[in-house]
Amino acid sequence: MEAVRRRITCRLERIVMLRRIRLCRERLADRADGEELHAGQFPALEYIIRHDGCAQKELAAQFHVTPASVALIGFLMFGNLLR
Repeated sequence: MEAVRRRITCRLERIVMLRRIRLCRERLADRADGEELHAGQFPALEYIIRHDGCAQKELAAQFHVTPASVALIGFLMFGNLLR
């Protein structure tokens, strides 16, 4: 019985987590004001929002890419998406 309760709890927590991710992504997309955002940009945007003032190098380390790869996200900061 305990194993069943754990499985159900785990599934419910997963559903809640996925719903929160979806809602965050929808909010970010709403703020884009017509800018074309790609699915791969959402994690980077979420990281930037949660770590205000983070450096390009820090963002690159978080996503295991080069700082030059992160430079492509720069247009989002200047497009008033991150207010």
